[in-house]
Amino acid sequence: MSNPTDDGSDILADLLGPQARRSTGPTPASPPVDRASAPRAAAAPPPRTGEAPPRPAEARTAEARTAEARTAPADRARPTTGERPPAGAGPARRPPAGDRPASNGGSERVVVHERRRGRGCLVLLAVLAVFALAAAGVSVWLMKQVNPGGAGDEIAITIPEGTTTAGIAQLLADEGIVTNATIFEYYVKYRGEGTIQAGDYTLRESSSMGSALAVLEAGPQEPPYDQVTIPEGYSVWNGAGLPVPGPLVTALDEGVDRFTTESIAQVLLSGELRSRYLPPEQGNLEGVLFPDTYRVDEDTTETQVIQAMIDRFDQVAQDLGYDDTSAVGLTPYETIIVASLVEREAGIDADRAKVARVIYNRLAEGMPLGIDASIAYAVGGATNGTLTAAQLDTDSPYNTRENVGLPPTPIGLPGRASLEAALHPADGPWLYYVLTSQDGSHTFTETYDEFLQAKEQCQALGLC
Repeated sequence: MSNPTDDGSDILADLLGPQARRSTGPTPASPPVDRASAPRAAAAPPPRTGEAPPRPAEARTAEARTAEARTAPADRARPTTGERPPAGAGPARRPPAGDRPASNGGSERVVVHERRRGRGCLVLLAVLAVFALAAAGVSVWLMKQVNPGGAGDEIAITIPEGTTTAGIAQLLADEGIVTNATIFEYYVKYRGEGTIQAGDYTLRESSSMGSALAVLEAGPQEPPYDQVTIPEGYSVWNGAGLPVPGPLVTALDEGVDRFTTESIAQVLLSGELRSRYLPPEQGNLEGVLFPDTYRVDEDTTETQVIQAMIDRFDQVAQDLGYDDTSAVGLTPYETIIVASLVEREAGIDADRAKVARVIYNRLAEGMPLGIDASIAYAVGGATNGTLTAAQLDTDSPYNTRENVGLPPTPIGLPGRASLEAALHPADGPWLYYVLTSQDGSHTFTETYDEFLQAKEQCQALGLC
């Protein structure tokens, strides 16, 4: 007898296989059993009192068949040839071509391939993910090597001549300036635009490779140094009473931190340094140090600075012709003394050669020079116009009001213009001069009366 609840879903499940199991219809039931070949089932024991007799297999509900289908193996055997479907099941539907069972034992080959393809895609995605993570890690690491961030203290390095790019990279890595020598070498190769010269450089610890390369391509840096300017008219000693330091010593002391007044004075008084224009009996370097701007490197000593000033003076004097001063009737050293007087007396360049002529005319006449700047040097560097009567009467060879002739040494450091004026004085009969203008210019006179008239003008202007 046919089961009224049997709708043929068990056969449809066998034909469609997994496709039917994926559908939204009822779950396929167990496949039909070949009763002809199946062994006869043993008789069921009689039910116990109060128990309902077991229901026949045909009377099983659809729910029971559904549960059985879930536990059935995936490759259920198809009905044998000639076997008819159960009554009421209707004609069997031919499964779609893509879901037809294969001929080799009924295995569902298409479904198996779908599973393998899905597993392969997962493996491929996993491999790609690993590569992506590895690439990201390498990228982050590489960026950290190129730009570690947070540059540190300054480091001074020297790149020797003939150093290769690899050698420069290793030098920077050893000093902690860049993180990786090999990467910096490639960075220079692909990012560099110029050559790296040998020399001194100042870079920073943990620099980015870009900033380090920029410093190197900019070229060597000059090492730190001090710069000291010595103006014309400065004196070595503050007065004739040695060894009281003058403005020159003060300028060197203040310009270079490691120099002291004592260390400079010791060099000046040592007698070891000499100018070619300094007489053998004279040990005072006043007047033979050239006023100029000097560079003092970190390893420059006081002796080297003083020697540089002497060498500079000797070169300028030689260029001007001080090896032969016979034209003015004085020795080279005496002519330098005249130049130092001109430097302190002349206020403008146009007056320098005229002041020199007045000095030479007075020397020729046997007159005292009457130059107050020389007296000021003798008494301790007092400026003109502030000398007291006692100072003007001081007993000193530098008192040119009382003594005829030149002072024993220069009274300061003459510059090029004054040295040239002393060697080439202007032509004129002047014996006097007096300041008569706010711009520093003087009026030059031949007679004393003319001088007195010009002095009235000086006093009226408050200049003397």
